[in-house]
Amino acid sequence: MNKGLQSLGNFQADEPPLKDPPAIAIGGLPSEPGLLTYFPATETVRRHWRRKMKVFRRISFVTALALACIASTSPAADHETLEIDHNRPGAYFGLGLAHAWPSFGDNIGDNNGNWHSGLGVNARGGYRFNRYFAAEADVDFTNRFRAKQSLGAGTTLRNAIRTTASTINAKAILPLEWIQPYVMGGIGFQAATLKKHIGNIRTKQTNYNFVGRIAVGIDVMLHKNWGWHVEAGGILPAGGSFGTDDNLSLVILNTGFRYVF
Repeated sequence: MNKGLQSLGNFQADEPPLKDPPAIAIGGLPSEPGLLTYFPATETVRRHWRRKMKVFRRISFVTALALACIASTSPAADHETLEIDHNRPGAYFGLGLAHAWPSFGDNIGDNNGNWHSGLGVNARGGYRFNRYFAAEADVDFTNRFRAKQSLGAGTTLRNAIRTTASTINAKAILPLEWIQPYVMGGIGFQAATLKKHIGNIRTKQTNYNFVGRIAVGIDVMLHKNWGWHVEAGGILPAGGSFGTDDNLSLVILNTGFRYVF
C-alpha cells in the first residue's frame, strides 16, 4: 500500500504544472496529501467559451459599426431632407380660403360704389422647375360682393357681383429651407356676373375681361409633402365692365394648404 502511494506521488510530481483554471476540490474524499481529486475545465467547456467570446466580439463589432454609420450619416441625411424635401423640382397643388376687397367704380351697379368685401376660395396648381422658379395656375372665386342703395319711396336697389379669375403665373421663390417667400405675376381672364334686384324686378349681366395678377406670399413647409401658404395680391382687369368704363379690380388675401409631390 505504501509503495503504491509512493508510486502515485512520484507520478504526480513528474507532471508539469496545471495550466487550466483553478481546480475545484470535491469534498468527501480522503484528505491525504496527493490524493485530492481535482475537476479541471475540460476541452468541451473551453471550446464552448471560445465560441461565446467569438459571438460576443462579432456582435460588439457590428454594433459599433452601426453606431458609427448612424452618427456619421445623420447630419448629411438631415441636410439632404431639408434641401430635397423643400426645394426639389416637381408638381404641387393647393386649396384655401380668400377674402377680397373690391375697388369697383361708382358707376357699376348704379349704387355710388358702396360695395362690401366678399369671401371666396382659391385653387392653385403648378410645377417647380428648380429652387428659384415655378409656373403656377390660379383660380380665384369670390361670392359675393354686395351693395345696396335707397331710391326713395321705400324702394331699395340691391346689387351682387360674383367673380372668377383664372390666371397663369410665373413664380420667383426665395428658398429659405422650410420658409419660402415668393413673388408672382401673370395674366388671364376674369368672368363676372352682376345681379340687380329692385322690388320684384331682377336682372343679370355677365362680363369678361383680360386681367393681370400680382401677389406676394410665403409657403411654409410643415412636412416633406404638406405645407401652408399665406398670400396677398391683386386682380387688375383691363378695360371697363358692364357697359361702363369702370373695372372690377380686387385686393385678395388668401391662405390654405399645399401638397408637394
